[in-house]
Amino acid sequence: RIKNKAISEERFLIERFEVFMIRRYFNYEKDISDGQCGLWGYKFGKLNINGCYKEIELTAEGYEIELDLLCEVLKNNLNYSFVDVELPENSKIKSSFVYTNNLTKIKFFLNKYKGLKENIPSYIKQFEDKNKESISKNKLFWYKYKKDLINLVNKFSQ
Repeated sequence: RIKNKAISEERFLIERFEVFMIRRYFNYEKDISDGQCGLWGYKFGKLNINGCYKEIELTAEGYEIELDLLCEVLKNNLNYSFVDVELPENSKIKSSFVYTNNLTKIKFFLNKYKGLKENIPSYIKQFEDKNKESISKNKLFWYKYKKDLINLVNKFSQ
């Protein structure tokens, strides 16, 4: 997805955070331009992962599928590529995605990667430090998301 990614600025900010979080969790240094475009393609069946043939373990059932695939790619050190696609402006796109789907994605990852919850406060701080301009443009929205995210992490810690 080129330019505004055919989604709202708020949703794009959260998606950038989610990809940032996953990159940090898997200690992946390279930038990932778009990890959630909905236009993924991948080889089905067993993959040669460091000389060992196995299937990647996708367990997602909803909007988190793209990030689940990205996690498997990074976890298994697989090669990937992106093809940018020009999409219509976000005002012309109808989506069933709603704000609570952001939190559902995080719940999925907190369940799948048990060590993630301890790192999220640090990831938030690092992301804010690197994305000051985007956050300042969407300050109220970001603070709402951050509050909801921290509350969710706290529930998983109990």
